[in-house]
Amino acid sequence: MSETRAEIRRIVKEALRTITQDPNASMRWPSYWKDIVVKYHVIIEGWPHDEVPFRNLSDVSNLQKLEILLRGWQGGQIYFRRLADDEFEMLSAARASAGEAEVQGAGAAGADAIDWA
Repeated sequence: MSETRAEIRRIVKEALRTITQDPNASMRWPSYWKDIVVKYHVIIEGWPHDEVPFRNLSDVSNLQKLEILLRGWQGGQIYFRRLADDEFEMLSAARASAGEAEVQGAGAAGADAIDWA
């Protein structure tokens, strides 16, 4: 299982560095919104949310789920995509609204708990 997790991490890091053109870029799962989406204006597309919750790979303890992710990254079904400025602004506004709803007690999951992949 650790080999599968390590291979996914390698692929993710390489893909992130390629799309951002930043040779030092690294995935930050807990702060994905701030450190990946905001900083680089890229998102992960194709994450199989129904099968694998979006979270740090260290928290995925099921080999089958890790293999789903590995096949997705290897096959190109999961990938980083650059955001257009208007799309980034729309996602930022939606995230802010979700956070405000939580503050107002509307029962939202909270801005940091929402999948923004």
